[in-house]
Amino acid sequence: MFTYMLLDVTWILTARLQSSQNYVASRIACYLTIILTYLMGTNFFWMFVEGLYLFILVVKTFSVDNIKIYIYAVIGWVLPALIAATWAGVKGHFSNTIDDILVPQGCPWQKRDYYDYIFISP
Repeated sequence: MFTYMLLDVTWILTARLQSSQNYVASRIACYLTIILTYLMGTNFFWMFVEGLYLFILVVKTFSVDNIKIYIYAVIGWVLPALIAATWAGVKGHFSNTIDDILVPQGCPWQKRDYYDYIFISP
């Protein structure tokens, strides 16, 4: 539930800053897009963790081997961070947004291209 609230607040803040005509606000919104992508990833990975936890409760009921809580935290918080950081680095380095007038202030992370599949496919 916490990740949903963080995602919603970040989305509202990003939308508000993108609608501003200020250069600094649009640059902040550009970098908030990376955080927004990370938080979307955490939502999906925490849904996976919930399913994994329920699967282990049902299937491995009488087993001694239980997954520790830190494994769930790594899956829910760290894996999306690795994916979002990889996506942000690759897209920031290889994406060409200088000539694109539809992308505000040349922000590479707000343009749709094939580098988005780094984040979409997992």
